[in-house]
Amino acid sequence: MKHLKIKDDIFSLHLDFFYDCEFNEIKEKIEWMDEINAREQCKAKFLSSEETGENIIWVKNYNIATLAHELLHFVFQNLKDRWIIYCSESEEIFCYLQEYFLRKILEEVNK
Repeated sequence: MKHLKIKDDIFSLHLDFFYDCEFNEIKEKIEWMDEINAREQCKAKFLSSEETGENIIWVKNYNIATLAHELLHFVFQNLKDRWIIYCSESEEIFCYLQEYFLRKILEEVNK
């Protein structure tokens, strides 16, 4: 199991990125995930907890395409929670945030 912690300074978002592992491996580490199940065919998942404020992306077998897909779920959820709705005027914020987290993750993965 590989695990990265990424944070941004503008929105104060924190993301735990788990990859190259089974979903059950991360469930053992995070209390609030006891009730969450991933279907057999599930290869990636974005999860967040309103209670703890945690954001988790899990990708069973790391690949950039799947990571980008899950990051977009993360971006939409967290900006919606901050009352920023996707539209032409806010589009750049969504793109920036996805790019920021993707860049930070790629920097760490490619070390």
